Amino acid sequence: MIVAQVPLPDADTLRERYARLTRRQREVFALLAEGHGVKAVARQLAISPKTADHHADAVRRELGVPDRVAVTRAAYRLGLLQP
Repeated sequence: MIVAQVPLPDADTLRERYARLTRRQREVFALLAEGHGVKAVARQLAISPKTADHHADAVRRELGVPDRVAVTRAAYRLGLLQP
């Protein structure tokens, strides 16, 4: 089955939303964008997996993206990751 990609907000909207993230949410965003799962994020940031999951949910909600794949796509659109 092929799943259609959900469109991302435009780059200006993403930049505005990214600017509203807390420092910790930006750390979580960066790790998610690199492809790390919630457990790996928790280990790297020395927080519980549940806390990491809450931060990941907040990041997705704030950016207006549905999943980790879209988080990575948003990071590319923001210029935080290079192809």
